[in-house]
Amino acid sequence: MRNNFILILLSTLLLSCGNDDSSNPNNTVNLVGQWKITQRTIDGNENPLGECEPFSTYTYIENGTYSELHYTADANTECLDNPSIEFNGTWQKNSETSYSFTNSNDETSEFLIEFNSNNSFTKTFSTLSNPNDPIIQTITEKFIRIE
Repeated sequence: MRNNFILILLSTLLLSCGNDDSSNPNNTVNLVGQWKITQRTIDGNENPLGECEPFSTYTYIENGTYSELHYTADANTECLDNPSIEFNGTWQKNSETSYSFTNSNDETSEFLIEFNSNNSFTKTFSTLSNPNDPIIQTITEKFIRIE
């Protein structure tokens, strides 16, 4: 009986000594916020951002939704004051560096996201250069937090 009591006591102690992840259950706090793109490379080669891309914003909300507001230029190649393209959807963290994003058309993409600090991250993904071309490109984009 005494051995059973010791066994139960040890089991209880071991079960109660785990990591306390309740303050941030999914470690998603890093992505939550508003971001802007600062740099892009394709297959390791610098690929200049479009003239209006630095004005675009990427907002990730703690409830697992996101929105992207993209700005384009008018006929005079001046960036418009209001965003011309908006994407919305949901996101989730799959693992330490893997995130899935599902857009409003129910299309899901997976990205490798590595945080350089709480205020910057790098997103990497692979894609076909065009639907008729079987060449896969690796695209890396760098973002900074703006809010």
